[in-house]
Amino acid sequence: MNFLEMNGLQTAQTHFKDIFQNNIHRDYADAMLDWLEQETDFFTAPSSTKYHGAHPGGLLVHSLNVYYRLRNIAIRDLADKEDPGKCRLSEEQEETVAVIALLHDVCKVGCYHMETKRRKNPETGR
Repeated sequence: MNFLEMNGLQTAQTHFKDIFQNNIHRDYADAMLDWLEQETDFFTAPSSTKYHGAHPGGLLVHSLNVYYRLRNIAIRDLADKEDPGKCRLSEEQEETVAVIALLHDVCKVGCYHMETKRRKNPETGR
């Protein structure tokens, strides 16, 4: 069971917005988030047509997965090798990770749409 199945699309969207608002503080960040919410299908679009995230909300969930993976890599790579448990990202590093990961596929908004595959009717053969 994935994040979306366990928590629902609304929870994933709220989670994305919380991460975005808590970490991204540069100019026009609020305008970017408003644009994503009001003028795009970012929160409901699939991430692809056949592969990862080929379902409603796939782009959102994929972006959250990339965020957590990239954040873990950053923490691991910046950690003191003598005391790896104490690593904390700076505010600037947190913002950088959030911008890169959460927005890396923003170019996909409006590109992919879910379509119902046409299947033959077993009774008519059409």
